[in-house]
Amino acid sequence: MVTALGARFDYPHDFKPWFTHPNTGEKVFVMWDACHMVKLVRNTFSDKRILFNPDKKPIQWELIEKLTAIQSSEGLTVATKVTQRHINYHNDKMKVKLAVQVLSTSVCHGLMYCTRKNIPGFEDTNATSQFCLIINDAFDMLNSRHRFSKSIYNHGISADNCMLFENKILFTIDYLSNLYDSTGQRLIETNRKTGFLGLVIDLTNLLNLYEEYVVKSKVLKYILSYKFSQDHLETFFGAIRRRGGWNNNPSAVQFKTAYKRLLVKHQITSSSSGNCGILDATSILHVGSGTTFTTPDTIIPEENVYSAFTSIAHDHAYVNGNIDNISPYVEDVLNYIAGFVVRSVSKRITCDFCRQHLATSETTSALINLKNRGGLIIPSPSVVFICKKLESIIRINKYNFSVKGNLCQKIFHQLMLNCLDFFNDQEMTNHIKQQDLIDNHKYQLIKLVAYNYINLRLRHEARKINQSSQTNVRQKYNRLVLFAHQ
Repeated sequence: MVTALGARFDYPHDFKPWFTHPNTGEKVFVMWDACHMVKLVRNTFSDKRILFNPDKKPIQWELIEKLTAIQSSEGLTVATKVTQRHINYHNDKMKVKLAVQVLSTSVCHGLMYCTRKNIPGFEDTNATSQFCLIINDAFDMLNSRHRFSKSIYNHGISADNCMLFENKILFTIDYLSNLYDSTGQRLIETNRKTGFLGLVIDLTNLLNLYEEYVVKSKVLKYILSYKFSQDHLETFFGAIRRRGGWNNNPSAVQFKTAYKRLLVKHQITSSSSGNCGILDATSILHVGSGTTFTTPDTIIPEENVYSAFTSIAHDHAYVNGNIDNISPYVEDVLNYIAGFVVRSVSKRITCDFCRQHLATSETTSALINLKNRGGLIIPSPSVVFICKKLESIIRINKYNFSVKGNLCQKIFHQLMLNCLDFFNDQEMTNHIKQQDLIDNHKYQLIKLVAYNYINLRLRHEARKINQSSQTNVRQKYNRLVLFAHQ
C-alpha cells in the first residue's frame, strides 16, 4: 500500500522508505515493526542453518544448538536464557522473547566463553557471536524506551549521542545488506529478505526522524523508538480478547462492549501468555488507584530467613540439570551466581564490616571477566565456597524436591555439618568476639548467603516441574480453530 503512495524499498538501487503526505506535504516515514523483523530474522537463520557475513565467514545455527546442549549437560547456563524451547520454537513462533533471547548479547558472550575455554565444537564462533550482537544492538536501537539506559544503544537519540548512533546504524545497515545465504545470494535479494530489509528500513528512518524532528524542526529533543512499536496496540487487543472468555475473536458488538468496560474500569495490562508485554510507562486507559506499598527494612528476618527471599523470583535460569562433579565450567558459572547472591544479601544487612566481607576486587572467573562492564559484583572466596558446597550437597544427595518439611533448612543443616570453614579470617574472628557465641554476625551471614542460594535453586527446580507439566494445546491450535476453521 505504501508503495502506491510513493515509498520504494528496493535497497540500495531504488530506496526511499517514506512518502509525502498529499495534503500537508510532510514526509511520512514507514516503520516496520521491529519485533516482527527480529522474529523473521530468527526464522530465516534457523531454516537456512548457515549464513555468511560480509567477510564470507559462516554464521551457524548449529552453534546455538550446541550451546543449549552443553548448558543442559553441564547443569548450569552461562547466564543465557536459551533452552530447548528457543531451539524448537515452531509452536511459539509469535513469542517475541524467544527470538530476542536467542539473538542477544548473552548468547554472544556464551559462545565467546565456550571458545575461550577451548570447549570442543566451539573453535570458531566469532562470526556467529558477532551476528547475535549486531542483531541485539539493532533491536536495542529500535526499542529505546527512555533517554537513559544501562545499554549503550538503548538510549533515546539526542544531540549528545547522535554521532555514536549514526556510526552504529550505518555499520549495521552495511552489515545486514551484505549477508549471504549458502548459494552466495544476498539475503535482502532473496524471498526471505523481509526481516533483514525491515531492519534496514527502520534504522534508516530512525536517522531520518531524528534529522526531521530534532535537528530541523526542533519539535522534539530526542527520539524514543519504542513509541513506533505496535506493542501498545497488541496489548490493547489482547485485553479486548480476554474480555470474551473462551471466544477471543469478538464481533463488532462484543468489541464495543469490551471497549466500554475497559474504558471505565482500569488500566490495560498485558497477558502473561501474550506475544508482547508492557515495557514502558505508556498509559492506556489509565485510572490510578492511589495505593502505595512499602517494604520493611530488616537485617535478618526474625522467624524464617527463607521467607524473606521468596521475592527473589529471578528469571535467570542458571541451574538446569543433574551432574555429580563440579567442572571448571560449573565453577565459573557458580562464581557468577555468587555475585548475584552477594548483591541480594548486601541489600539486607546493615553491618558495613560484614558487607565488605561479601565482595572482593579480583576474580579468576572467565565468565565474570567476559560479561563485566563495570557493574558486576565479584564475590569473596567464602561466598563462592558456600555456593559450591551447597551445589555439591544438592547434586550428590539428589534431593526429591517434593518431600515434606522445610527442605531449605535440611540443606542448610547438612552444609553446617559438612564444613564450617567460612569467613574464618582473623578480622571476622575479632569482629564476633563480643557477640553471641552461636547467633553472631558470622553465622547470620552464612545463613543469609546459604538461604539465598538455596531459594534461587529451588525456585528454578519448581519452574522446571511446572514447565514440564504444561501442555500448550490451546496456544498451539488456537489459530487453526479460529481462523483456519480446522
